[in-house]
Amino acid sequence: LGEILATTGIELVETIPSVLWRTAGRLKAEWRRVSLADCFALALALLEKGAVLTGDHHELDPIAQAAICPIRFIR
Repeated sequence: LGEILATTGIELVETIPSVLWRTAGRLKAEWRRVSLADCFALALALLEKGAVLTGDHHELDPIAQAAICPIRFIR
């Protein structure tokens, strides 16, 4: 699987850096209604200066309105 992902430019990370899980934890504490998985996606976007690509308006509309990080909705 690692070799297949490497050909696409996707990096497989088997450990979670403490800065990532701490950032996700802070987001989860502040935005209780947002799932932990979404908090990790948001944390990664913040740390990598990227954007979250999602179709989940239900949980992430408030995050987008608060301008926590760039969020692009696909529907």
